[in-house]
Amino acid sequence: KDFTQMMNSKTMVVLVGDTAFDNSVKRAMKKYWTITKYDFIEMKDIDAHIADEGKSFLLPFVITVTYTHSAGSKFSDYSKLKSWYSVLLGGRKSLSRYTDKDPIAIAPFNYYGDEKVYLSCAYRLDYMVKGINDAFTECKDKQLSGSYAKIIFKCIDNINLQTVEALSKKTLVVNKDMMCWYNNKNMVSKELFDDAKYAYKIQYVSDAEFKSIMKGNSSEYLCFFPSIEVNKHMIVFDPSTRKTVYYGWAMQGLKVTKKDIKSMSQGKS
Repeated sequence: KDFTQMMNSKTMVVLVGDTAFDNSVKRAMKKYWTITKYDFIEMKDIDAHIADEGKSFLLPFVITVTYTHSAGSKFSDYSKLKSWYSVLLGGRKSLSRYTDKDPIAIAPFNYYGDEKVYLSCAYRLDYMVKGINDAFTECKDKQLSGSYAKIIFKCIDNINLQTVEALSKKTLVVNKDMMCWYNNKNMVSKELFDDAKYAYKIQYVSDAEFKSIMKGNSSEYLCFFPSIEVNKHMIVFDPSTRKTVYYGWAMQGLKVTKKDIKSMSQGKS
């Protein structure tokens, strides 16, 4: 039902008032968005549109979920921040009525790394827009069926079928300057790949070099991008196509591990 509503909707792309971010998403939508008609609105105007079930909304969705323990529980109260570029379906009275269960597609921000302020992702919005568009296209073209969990992992497996061949033919670029602000440690390091016995060509570059390669269209490179919020997402992008050629996922964890690198090397989620 949600998929049908989405594909029949007009997508309202929410502009946030930041020139770099808004210009990047406009370019990305023009080049990579094919699944629905779309238009742009400003964030301040979203509640005037959000109740319309004929519309969907593409926007940064950063939400704090607070968990409160019950009597006798061994767990303390705590909060988790979920940080995604998301698609929401229209139908609620206001944006404040939506929860973390409502997005039907997400592209994660690297909240614990270099995207604590989500505006920092402007340089890679084309990958995020294309990734979301491609997810809906795959569901449409392949008529996927089955339980919710099985569909998700079937899609992930389909992506990762191409990983080993891609890694064996191109140089994987790693941002050696990416830091986790939470523990002030490098998110990815040469030692990490050495410990994992990574077998393919690899190049460690500065933050500026990494972003330059991501914004380019070289067919020589693949870009390794960890994206950690509540969940841990390991992504490999192809700059020449803007496609995701690997996607690994874990329920939690604030650092990239040797196991993550080994799984990527084998094309396993």
